[in-house]
Amino acid sequence: KDELILRGYNVKMTRSDDSFVGLTQRASIANAQDEPVCLISIHQNSLEASEGAASGMESWTYRREGCEELGDTILAAACKKTGAKNRGTHFRTNLVVTSRTTMPAIIFECGYVTDSTEAAKIADPAYQEKIAEGIVDGIDEFKISYYGGE
Repeated sequence: KDELILRGYNVKMTRSDDSFVGLTQRASIANAQDEPVCLISIHQNSLEASEGAASGMESWTYRREGCEELGDTILAAACKKTGAKNRGTHFRTNLVVTSRTTMPAIIFECGYVTDSTEAAKIADPAYQEKIAEGIVDGIDEFKISYYGGE
């Protein structure tokens, strides 16, 4: 949020603490905004021990105009800023915040908390700042390429 505001964006948070906001309500909040550039839902990933091990960043989205470009652009920028592995942009139809919104939208997975090395990085405020800067670098690039101009 802070990095976006520093760069002149109007930001609407669906929540800023661990309170519950339903998925449909999150999509409704996003859709009610005046000319939103995009929606980014930020998460940490995990795997069950039986699923093996993984690390890196990835995005999940819905097949709609602008969504894949948003995911790819933010992933590239965040991975460049942090050195994390780029696990790509993936598609699912049942993710409410990406399928029921009208603007380009992604769920951004910042890393795997089940990987001890990555979990330590994610807990570090300096690394969190790099993630934030990378996400906003990606939003800046996406805004110019998708909407044109600055």
